[in-house]
Amino acid sequence: PLTLLAVSTPDAQSSQWSVERPAGPAWASVHPESAAGVADGEVSRLVSAVGSMDVRVRHDPSMRKDVVHMAKGGQLRDGRCTNVLVRAVETDLGGGAAYYDQGVRLEPTR
Repeated sequence: PLTLLAVSTPDAQSSQWSVERPAGPAWASVHPESAAGVADGEVSRLVSAVGSMDVRVRHDPSMRKDVVHMAKGGQLRDGRCTNVLVRAVETDLGGGAAYYDQGVRLEPTR
């Protein structure tokens, strides 16, 4: 499994976009060896124990092989909300959301 790392970007904070909402599936960056045979730029399914979503895969050889990186943000109605992949779990320190403890995997859609 890969660890989902969904982080804020200059363009988006949570579901609030400072620019026009992008069309199509959200981008997910992975090391090429961790792409489960999915080609660079191809649409795939990102799956966790609690949900799944379509993503467009970006190969990035600088990525760790155990991580998939996505921009945080995006609306559920657009199919771009990574929260559908994350279990509702509270951290043991601080009572926050344990967003970076979710295992995911890529599944080819072909």
